[in-house]
Amino acid sequence: MKRLTEMTVDEYNDDIIANAVFFTASKRAGVGKYDTRRAETKPAVMEIARSMGRGTIIYAFNASGRRAFVDAIR
Repeated sequence: MKRLTEMTVDEYNDDIIANAVFFTASKRAGVGKYDTRRAETKPAVMEIARSMGRGTIIYAFNASGRRAFVDAIR
């Protein structure tokens, strides 16, 4: 992975998504609480996120723990 100074933010996020080791779907579940579910693949987490409904945000995590925004269920 190149350093952030050597690529744009979009390239950086695309790199994290392409090399993700897992994905999460997260939705607010009250004051200071979140319902967060994990999946190993993007299609699997998208299915989970759709079942959670509107307001669910999907992130990708790479092996070093960096995350990137993938999508949101609107």
